[in-house]
Order: sequence, then structure tokens, then C-alpha cells
Amino acid sequence: MTTTVSEEAVLTKPIPAFYCCYLLRSAKRPSALYIGSTPDPARRLEQHNGFAKGGAKRTERNTLRPWEMVAIVEGFPSRTGALQFEWSWQHVHTTRHIGAVETDQLNRKRKNPPTDKGSGIWTSTPKVLGNLHQLLRSTYFGTWPLTVRFLSSEAHNHWQRWIERADGLLPDTIRVKLDFRAEGASVLDSNLPANDMTHIDATYGGIQEHLAKSTSLLGDNTNSLSCEVCQQQLSTQTEIIVVCSHRRCHAVFHVNCISQLFLEDEGSSGLVPILGECPACRQEVTWVELMKELSMRLHGGKNATKLLKGERKDKANTQGTKSSKGGKKPAKTGDYTLDGDYEDLDEDWMNAVNVEPSSEDGDRNAANVKGSTGRVEIVIDDSEEDGFD
Repeated sequence: MTTTVSEEAVLTKPIPAFYCCYLLRSAKRPSALYIGSTPDPARRLEQHNGFAKGGAKRTERNTLRPWEMVAIVEGFPSRTGALQFEWSWQHVHTTRHIGAVETDQLNRKRKNPPTDKGSGIWTSTPKVLGNLHQLLRSTYFGTWPLTVRFLSSEAHNHWQRWIERADGLLPDTIRVKLDFRAEGASVLDSNLPANDMTHIDATYGGIQEHLAKSTSLLGDNTNSLSCEVCQQQLSTQTEIIVVCSHRRCHAVFHVNCISQLFLEDEGSSGLVPILGECPACRQEVTWVELMKELSMRLHGGKNATKLLKGERKDKANTQGTKSSKGGKKPAKTGDYTLDGDYEDLDEDWMNAVNVEPSSEDGDRNAANVKGSTGRVEIVIDDSEEDGFD
């Protein structure tokens, strides 16, 4: 089975290194919560806490700062997917992804609306996490390879209590990860954000080795490679080829061959697989990690070259920077990022962008915004939507 490079089988630009939806909680008033999305949780938390420019107006109040990230949902295959999920989490009582019966139950049980009309600040951790659980069980989002990372043991305890009462289980595609290493690390230090998120790798560093292996393998063996699935010879010039992500495995595949194999193993009738077992090394491989390396190799250009050379883009002065409260924050090390890949949006971006997909459209549709010159695709950095209802 073969596929040509001209077919629209992959994205036209690299898949984002990282994108997540997050739940903030006020360290001063734990009942105050905020939902947002970002490609860089460490930077975003600094913005919410006033250590960097940006952030949402609803989180600027000193009576609520500092904020902690208590949970994030990661693993989105695109920015658009993360924005769709964020909108649905914020508007869980109206989203089409939760069935009519569940939505009716949520509406009848809704005793804790935002603190002030239009404030965008939620007041019940159990309810917000319960909404998240129902959203992850939905037919649409339940097929995505998402991970819920809990950064707070208290938030995870609320989650566990909800699960004990829930009518259904999370699908096998959804994973839960406990990450309490930064919990409360600096809540008592007024010069630092409420918790340190810098240990979360939001860069392309994780695919550097995979990209180097693929580039070397496909460059040195142009006439001797065969697909591990169909056993036919591969052409690096005319076919889209993916390479197993595991370090010691040199298996290569037609993108359609490995996709079909994964779908058959999953027993899925969908178009895009979630994960599967490499037929050569017999280790688990996620579809997103294969596509992330492939999209960088095909469309990364100078950024892929920099990544292969190990060049880093510094995000902060190595001497440290002053915080908004007069102290110094620890300096950040450089990381692997793309040049010019993001664009900030105004705080009312959700009013202009259609991020609520139909069940037929799925994540294939890009987010679009209306303008004087028609509809154009937008590139989204951080969400700064404040009003949830």
C-alpha cells in the first residue's frame, strides 16, 4: 500500500509541541477557579500571577492571587482541538458533546454558578471536575488520546470521589497521571508563582532524538527500505513514511499502512487511530507522536534544522528576571520552540471564532474568524476568554 506526498495525509505545518487546557485555583480563596488553555503552562501561570505580561483580566485581582494550576488536560492533536475542548469545558451545560439527559442533570444540579455574573470564576472544584469527567466520556472527546494530569492531591481526591458516584467509566483512550512534585512549593513565597510548572516539557525536545533517527534512516537508505506492514519497498521521494518512535527500533511504514493496522487492532471504524503496537519492536506507539515527528520532518524547515543541531531558543535572561512584587524569579533554561508559530488573540476571541464542532466535522475543521477580507485561518497562542456563561 502506498501514498504519495501530494495527498493531504498530514498537516501543512508542524503539530504544536504541546497544548493543554488547565484548571486554576486561587491559593488565597480555594473556592475560586478558572479554566483556560495554553501551549506553555509555566509561562501562562506567570502571566496569571502577574510575573509576565498577559494573562486574563479575571485573574488580575490581588484578592485571588497567587493562582495554582491544579490540573491540566494534555495530548491534543492540534490547537483547534484544545480550543474546542476548552470551550466545551467552560460551556458544559450547553455543549452538544454531552447528551441531553446528562445536560439536563447538570442544569438541575447546578447550585454553584460563577461567583459574579460574567466573572468567569467558578466556585466548586467537585462540579468543575465532574463536568470534566462527563466531557471526557463523551462520544466525541472520548476517542482522543488525552491525559488528565493532576498537580494537586486535593483536586485528585475530589476527582476520585466523583468517579465513585459516576454512572460510567472513562474510555481506555483517556489516561490519568499524578504529578504532585510542585504542589504548594512556593505558595508561601510572595515573590514566586503558586506552583512551579517548569518541569512540564512544553517544547519539541521530546522528539529531537526521533527526528534525528528518522532523518538519518531515510537519508542513508533511500533504496533499501521496505514497509514493515506491507513489505513493499519505500520511496523517500514520493511517499509519506513514518518511523517507529522507540529508540532502538528502525521500523518504517507507509503512513496509510500503519494507520490501517492500528485501526484494525483497535477495532475502530474511525479515520484516525489513537495508538497501536509497532509490528517490529512490539512496543506501544501513539499516533500523535508519530505525526508530530512526521509533520516536523516534512514542514519544520529551518526549525527542524535547529532542532537537529540542538540549538535552543532562550525564553528568559540567564541572570533571572524581576517579579512584579520586587523579587527575582529563577531564570529559565532555553528550550526547543518554533519561531513565529503563535499569535496572541484578544480576550474576546471566542466571540469571533467557531470552536464548537459538529459531530460530523470533528477536528478536521480549522478554527476560522470572520474579517473584512473574508474567512481566514487563525493561529492561536493562549486563550484569554473570561466569561463562561
